[in-house]
Amino acid sequence: MKNTMRKLFAMLLVLVTAASLLNVPQVQAAGKTEFVCEDLPADRGTLREQKIKALVQELAEEEGVKITACTLRTLKDFAGSEYTLIECEPTGYFILHEESGSFTEYAPECDSPYKGLRGDLYYAGPSWYFGKNGSDYKHTIENTMTSLAKEEDQLALEEYCVALKNSLMSGKNEEIAAYLKDDGTAVGAVRLFGREETDGSSALSKKNGTRAVNEDPSGSSVVYAYGYCFFTKLKTQSQIGYTDYMVACGKGCGYVATNLLLRYWHNRGRIQIPLSYINSPVNLTNYLVAIAYELGHNSMSAGADIMAKIIRRFCTDYGISPTYVKTKLWINQAQPEICNKRRPCIIGGKLHTSNESFWHAMVAYGYQQKTNCYVMHMTWSNYAHVFINASSISQWYYDPVTHVAGYVPGVVLFYP
Repeated sequence: MKNTMRKLFAMLLVLVTAASLLNVPQVQAAGKTEFVCEDLPADRGTLREQKIKALVQELAEEEGVKITACTLRTLKDFAGSEYTLIECEPTGYFILHEESGSFTEYAPECDSPYKGLRGDLYYAGPSWYFGKNGSDYKHTIENTMTSLAKEEDQLALEEYCVALKNSLMSGKNEEIAAYLKDDGTAVGAVRLFGREETDGSSALSKKNGTRAVNEDPSGSSVVYAYGYCFFTKLKTQSQIGYTDYMVACGKGCGYVATNLLLRYWHNRGRIQIPLSYINSPVNLTNYLVAIAYELGHNSMSAGADIMAKIIRRFCTDYGISPTYVKTKLWINQAQPEICNKRRPCIIGGKLHTSNESFWHAMVAYGYQQKTNCYVMHMTWSNYAHVFINASSISQWYYDPVTHVAGYVPGVVLFYP
């Protein structure tokens, strides 16, 4: 009976949220311009730029993707540090912290979150992309606006950015940092993945011409969860499971991440989900929201504890016996889950301000050992295969009061 009531509530939720869309303020797109690739010959650009582009090319080749590094731009954080954004064509972006010699994130097959944007661009680590809009800051993907009018928010965000830099510096790649700084070192003298093969191909491209296949990641320095291709294929709003209302509000990632994890295990044959949810993922999202409302959580934002409760209740509704559902873990506990047990997990984080829209949840389904990056579905359209530095993730729950970093209540492990 309760299950039927939830389904009715989910149907009602569709109607209510559709009607609510009429009252949601429409956010004007930040002035975007056509992105044009300036394909520079190898002998043009500064030596530093050529070195950076060579590193980018190597990362792309490791993934079996052919792209051209086009433009280099500077991103600021909220504490005065700078990051280098490399935008590519036909797709691809890379964000490099040159001082530590570390890529904080990169995605050879995704568009830059700053694509076509001009003006003051800000970066506070993976998933936190902003353009300054007057006195406010606009998220470049979610289109949500945030204000740092409160002094405590400014200070907390500054301290967060300092902690992020310190984390990157603690894992500094001395060789890469020195290589980028030294004008006397030849381009290509230092590589991320060792020496080139004699025929000019990377070890991976020489082996199979592409990234590791679905069930056999051998030959790549990336270890993937079994059946990881399920995630890489989910690129559109409808495939991912976002409702129109969630997209308009810039919220709902927790429900969507839960949706992806449940459908993954259905795809693996470990659980059975009604075909109506498989054929229309938005229906599943609405059902998960209905569960949350029944639990007394009346919000489009769902943190780790709520996600875990929703998974447990969903399993009860459909007669699923989960081996475990766990939260409140240190970030390094996600790595053996992926590398040893070959299972995906949800990783989320929150910038420490009073603004609720700073929370974001994603699904981790791989780990790149040589660059210390998790491979993520960022639960946004067209961001299904993104590499995110583990040192960056460890700061997502940096507490400016206790100064504790690394403890991530946003990690959710579910194994049926």
